[in-house]
Amino acid sequence: MKLSYGKAGLILFLMVFSFLALPTLSNAADNDASFIVQNLTAEDIPNDDGGGLVLSWKPLSKEKRIIEYRVYRGASKDSLFFHGKVDVNVKTGSSGDVVYFYDSGYNRFVDLQSPGKLKKEDQQSDSSPLYQRYPRDINVTGPILKNYRILGVIPQKDFYYRNKKVEVEEDGESQVYAGLKIRHFSGLYKKLKVDKKYYYTVLAVTESRSYKPYCEPIVGIPRDNSPEITKKFYSVFLKDEDKLQFEWTRALFDSDHSDHSIYMIHKDDLAKFNNFIEVQKLIEENVVARKEDPEVKKIEQTHKNPAQLIFRRYCGYPYTPNNTVSVKIEDGKIIDTEQDINIAINTKSIEDYYFTFSLSDRAGNETFSAVTQSKIMNADKLPKLPKEWNVTDRKNDKGDYNSVYWGKPSVFLTNSTYLNDEKTKLLVNYEIYKNSKYNEIKNVYFKIYNENGELIDTINEFYQDKKLKVVLDKPSELISFNMTIRANGEYDEDHVFQQDLVFNPTSKSLQPGKLYLNDTEVNKYKYSVYKRNYSNQEWRLSKSSMGSQREIHDNIGYRLAHFKSVSKFDAEKQMFLVSPGFTIRMDKQLKNSIRANLYPSEAVKSVEQYQKEIDKYTAMKDTMKTRAEKASADEAIEYYKSQLDLVNHPILERAASIKNKKSRLKYLEKARRIASRSFEYKLLLSDGKAGFTESEVYTTNKKSKLPWTKKVRTSFTTLGSDHFFPLPNWFQNEKFPALIATLIFGILVFFMIREAKKGKDLYVRPIAGIEEIDNAIGRATEMGKPILFVPGLSGISDVATLAGLSILGRVAKKAAEYDTKILVPVRNYIVLPIAQEIVKQAHYEAGRPDTYDKNSAFFITTSQFAFVAGVNGIMVREKTATNFYMGMFWAEALVMTETGSTTGAIQISGTDAVTQIPFFITTCDYTLIGEELYAASAYLAREPLQLGTLKAVDYFKFIILAFIIVGTILSTTHATFLINAFPEK
Repeated sequence: MKLSYGKAGLILFLMVFSFLALPTLSNAADNDASFIVQNLTAEDIPNDDGGGLVLSWKPLSKEKRIIEYRVYRGASKDSLFFHGKVDVNVKTGSSGDVVYFYDSGYNRFVDLQSPGKLKKEDQQSDSSPLYQRYPRDINVTGPILKNYRILGVIPQKDFYYRNKKVEVEEDGESQVYAGLKIRHFSGLYKKLKVDKKYYYTVLAVTESRSYKPYCEPIVGIPRDNSPEITKKFYSVFLKDEDKLQFEWTRALFDSDHSDHSIYMIHKDDLAKFNNFIEVQKLIEENVVARKEDPEVKKIEQTHKNPAQLIFRRYCGYPYTPNNTVSVKIEDGKIIDTEQDINIAINTKSIEDYYFTFSLSDRAGNETFSAVTQSKIMNADKLPKLPKEWNVTDRKNDKGDYNSVYWGKPSVFLTNSTYLNDEKTKLLVNYEIYKNSKYNEIKNVYFKIYNENGELIDTINEFYQDKKLKVVLDKPSELISFNMTIRANGEYDEDHVFQQDLVFNPTSKSLQPGKLYLNDTEVNKYKYSVYKRNYSNQEWRLSKSSMGSQREIHDNIGYRLAHFKSVSKFDAEKQMFLVSPGFTIRMDKQLKNSIRANLYPSEAVKSVEQYQKEIDKYTAMKDTMKTRAEKASADEAIEYYKSQLDLVNHPILERAASIKNKKSRLKYLEKARRIASRSFEYKLLLSDGKAGFTESEVYTTNKKSKLPWTKKVRTSFTTLGSDHFFPLPNWFQNEKFPALIATLIFGILVFFMIREAKKGKDLYVRPIAGIEEIDNAIGRATEMGKPILFVPGLSGISDVATLAGLSILGRVAKKAAEYDTKILVPVRNYIVLPIAQEIVKQAHYEAGRPDTYDKNSAFFITTSQFAFVAGVNGIMVREKTATNFYMGMFWAEALVMTETGSTTGAIQISGTDAVTQIPFFITTCDYTLIGEELYAASAYLAREPLQLGTLKAVDYFKFIILAFIIVGTILSTTHATFLINAFPEK
């Protein structure tokens, strides 16, 4: 083939280019390879519910300029979706040798913010398995439901009124579900399934947002482990009451806990118990090993557990469970018929017994704490609960708190500071804890003693400002305080708090020591408030507080959503399917849940189904021959009868009689809300080591008046006597003074505006800065130079900006009359069109629309100091004769005004920024200080509305001043009723 010169030249060029480009391409490939994450591993998180893995990998060096690591996860190697990221400081890189990423708990699956369709991750090839987040497309997400535990959060209205009844054939039977579209969920959240394979990969993203190659996907398998071992477990035996008390620390992971149990071990069986525990650990490891390799030989439990169960109770998630229990011994036995416990114990040799605490999860795994022996003591050594404690609905709230309070107020020291170099003058800070009953502290008496026990001073704090001034004859390393309180008119001289200030050589100051009440250490013990509602059988912790506290406010939130497991979908209807049933409350015995259904027909089917089962087992009994078969049938009949009783509960019967669907669901939701938000309470005082005293459930004869009909309250017979429901308040009593002040101010405004409209000349004090505006504009006109007006640097929501713009209208109008150029630089883009319109309107009002320049108000930049630089440039270039600064300013104020001062311009400023007023006063000719800026518009315009409001404010200030003077005089005579009449905040 004959080549032309052109073809030969082209081939030669391509060959040379290939040789030159090959090293570059090879180097790029090498560079990308160096960005691949190394040593990626996925390990099971121990002691969890089988829903967690922890990823780890070796971080890239900081020279790579990595800003984040992106983690992708999927149930197959071919489809990995973005799951999360780890941000990295681009300058310092990762702080450690290993980067960790915890994949545990529920995390986002899909919601309305998810992409609409399946999308590849950015900068990925067609063959890449990496995708962005799961899309809203149910054809993609629906099949993925089987790979995770999915939790749907559904707003109440959507669950009740926007569902669609969907029937699905399952195992030859029709099952009914509630169908909901993705928009009806607040969110769908996913969690790993136990023993399922998941694939992970990680890629690095550089500072230039370049997605580097991902590493080879690895496999992680979450395992359901036994719960973590309880760190501390304490036991006390009260020999005068024949009672065992136990207390333990709560677990960190508790999402799958099912039971708290306590076992007793005789000292002769301790070695056998330890052997049993060792074998249990081997069995647990063996179970996991056999899942990974079926050929591993199974280990059998060869030891019988010698420990005897003496207590067991259910612990429900997500509530914080009780961590104390008392076990009564009667006639040498521990008996619990519900748990089938009947154990003999010799109380005379209680030291022969060991006790252990166990946690069980829903998979049947169980862990035991270290064994402990009981500390023997009498009940009189236990802490004493207050004789009186109360539960009430908290006042002045939105109906979301109950108040639990006890005892009398407490006072204690918090800090101290030397006021002189000789260390003979001290400022001592103190704090008071009061409660709803003792809320009016009249006096706090302090008796102060030196280290020799000599009385230094006696102070009566009739107005509690939380600080004392103490004068010493000489520096001391120990000062003692005796403190008593007079509250609500009561004064108990025997209720004395003692606390020392002790010199701390580290901080070189006097620090508060331990607080005592009548020689008993106050904060040695801790109060815990427990609560339980109609919907739960277990007590849950509301709050714990230190011993000096006297009240807690129990938050009772509004339940605005239903939480539903989601495992099915209908691609044709584009719906996720959830169970239509929901819990109303538990029965009176707190054993079984009373459940309702969105669809009344399904409730009827349940009744029919239970009756069929009862009839079936009743008929089968006639053909049964053995006693065991008949007992099993009786048990089944008893079960279905109990379920039938639940279906026939008065709440459900009442709901069944309501024909209107919406009214029926409203009634059920009302009953559900009452059950979930009504709580009974008990109080516990403990030293944290099983030395505790627990109260009975709080009850009151003063039954609360609640806004429920008689038909509703018949299902909640204890409501208001021992179950307390918080109600919203229409009016906050503590803000009553604010209401009176508002009414007085409103009357003053009305009266003064009416007087101004009648033409009465209302006096306004002359303000030099405003009086000088006309002269300043005139000077600029005489010199033929422009005027600069800066309306602050803040936005339109700032009142100072509004005040500045009102002054701008006056200045612009006068400048238009004199035909003087005005320049209005603006920082905020929202303020810009307003300033332009004000200047334009001013020219029209002056009768000079022809002189209006639309560029007189202009935008510079939103950057603070860049804006100031632009304004300074205008001053220098345009040689402005007059500068106005009216509005909100910050650190840039002095920079601007100093430049204006060097140009020789007259400067008038006004601001309510207290930190900038000194700079304005120093560098400007006239300054409007604080409220003078607000008064300027009324002063200039003399409009009745503005002038009347200004005068009303002035008169209201006189009223405030009068209260200050009277309050000061009264407080000097120890009369604090006027001060206490006003709210603290």
